Amino acid sequence: MADVDQTSITMTIGIEATKAYEEHKTGVGWYAYYVLGELTNLSGGNHELRFYLNPRQILNFKFLISKQFPNFPISQLAIRPLSWPPKIFWTQGRLSLEMILNPPDVLFIPAHLPPLYHPKKLVVTIHDLAFKQHPEVYSKRELRLQEWGIKRVLTKAWRIITPSEFTKNEIKKYYPNLTQDNIFVVPHGVDHKQFTVKSAKLKVKEKTILYIGRLEHKKNIVNLIKAFNILKKNPISQFPNFQLYLIGTPGFGYPDIKQEINASPYKNDINELSWIDRKDMAEHLRAADVFVLPSLYEGFGLPLLEAMACGTPIACSNIPPFREVGADIPLYFDQTDSKDMARKIKLLLTDHELQSKKVQQGLEHAKKFT
Repeated sequence: MADVDQTSITMTIGIEATKAYEEHKTGVGWYAYYVLGELTNLSGGNHELRFYLNPRQILNFKFLISKQFPNFPISQLAIRPLSWPPKIFWTQGRLSLEMILNPPDVLFIPAHLPPLYHPKKLVVTIHDLAFKQHPEVYSKRELRLQEWGIKRVLTKAWRIITPSEFTKNEIKKYYPNLTQDNIFVVPHGVDHKQFTVKSAKLKVKEKTILYIGRLEHKKNIVNLIKAFNILKKNPISQFPNFQLYLIGTPGFGYPDIKQEINASPYKNDINELSWIDRKDMAEHLRAADVFVLPSLYEGFGLPLLEAMACGTPIACSNIPPFREVGADIPLYFDQTDSKDMARKIKLLLTDHELQSKKVQQGLEHAKKFT
């Protein structure tokens, strides 16, 4: 990319952009991707945006960036591919070195592990504190790294962003002595160009129950499969051949999930689709009859809003962040009770008046999140 004319720049905003340009992005990656896109819209020619990337992780970053910003003036966008031969410690090593040699005015970290060295104006997003609530799904090394990272953010960051009041309150609960008056709640937004109610091109003959997210312990997939078994064991007369679709890559605890699938007498009706891109994700949401999010813990719950924007009714866990994000629109179930989960899913599948009401409410609610 072209060098920036420094004479016209009033502020340099550096962004750790590696997650935004990974090929198979998950939640944090998409968050970073969309925020970077909006920053380019807001720059107004007065600020330089400086993207820091690890070329080892992102070999086709120039293509990905040019695809995202086809009309953006390149003179305002500085790409910094920071080479680093070791396979680890790019953030703490190479990015720290860049901060010493050529620091920006502001450094934004979309996930909460900042480099050792950084400018005074450090802005970090803390998405959740899952490692405090569910330490069993992390290795000892990961727990130490997470603990070190969060404490460093709380003591060093100029501004901290959380996606929900729930996450902000979690920080206050677990780190009361480190919490300052510099935490700002900025909810995630929906890509309303992608997630819409336009006619689904995906042709599905059977009724479908859909889950999107990692296939891991804290997402509570085992209980979802048990709920599906209950529904299949007591057939719904209108559509006896309904299917469960699980979209997401395996995570911690996946062997238990796979074992539950293989043990199900209805395993042929459980479909694993692994990772799919945003376009296909929106297609599956539009085609689904019910979207289910049974998580034990989340910091926000963006898939709830994306399902609403696609006109799909939702059943989800009765946890604080989902209540905050979804208001009274989803049907909430006890995430520890597969029978209750099955009841709520069945209600959305069979009560057409309730289904229509929830769809209309969801469409209006999703518009608030841009």
